[in-house]
Amino acid sequence: MAQNCNAIIPFEPNTLEAKAALGRSASIALHAALSDCFKAIETLETRQASTGAEVVYLRAATGQLETTVQALRGMREILETGSLSSEASAWLERLDYDRLYESGTSRRLIPADISQWTRLVELNKTLDHLAVTDSLIADAERVRSEIQSAVAMLLSGAPGAPLTSEQVQLLFTIQTALVEFSIFAQMVAYLNKIKPMDDAWSRSVDSSHLVTAG
Repeated sequence: MAQNCNAIIPFEPNTLEAKAALGRSASIALHAALSDCFKAIETLETRQASTGAEVVYLRAATGQLETTVQALRGMREILETGSLSSEASAWLERLDYDRLYESGTSRRLIPADISQWTRLVELNKTLDHLAVTDSLIADAERVRSEIQSAVAMLLSGAPGAPLTSEQVQLLFTIQTALVEFSIFAQMVAYLNKIKPMDDAWSRSVDSSHLVTAG
C-alpha cells in the first residue's frame, strides 16, 4: 500500500491524523475479529458440538469486521481526495519488490506467503492509489459473509448435536480466510512504512546501501 502511505500523497495534518486514526481502528477491529473467531473454534473443539456459545463469538466477529470495513471506507474517502504525482508514480515503478520481500521475511516482519505478496505487488503496480484499500474492504466483507453463513449453518442444527463434516469444513474455511486477510493487511502495513521517495529500495540502487523498512 505504498500508494496509500500518508506521506506520498500530500494531505493537511488534520486529514493525515484522521486517516491514521481510521487505520488504527481497522487494525484493532481486525485483531478482535480474529480473537473472537478463535474463541468460537476453541469452544467447538472443547465441546465437540454446537451449543450456541460459539455463535455468540462468531456474531461478535462479524461486528468487528463491520467496524473494520467502515474504517477502511473512511480511509478510502480520504484517499479519493488525493492523487499520485508523476514523481511518486515513477518512484513506485522503481521499487524492488523482490528485495523488500526477502528483507521482510528474513527479519520476520512479514510471513513468507508469496501468494499474498504477489497479489499486493500486482495491485501496487497498477498505480491505482485506491486499489489496495478496495481489496482490503472486499476481503473483510467476504470473510464477514462467510462467518454469517457459518452462523446460519450452526443454528440450523439441533442444539448439542455433534458437528457435521460440512460445518467443520466451513469453520476451517473461515479460519483460513481470516489468516490470509491478516497476512495481507500485515504486508500492506510493512510497505506503508517505507519512506516515500527514498531510493534505497529502488531497483537501480546497489543492495549494499540497503536501509531498513520501518
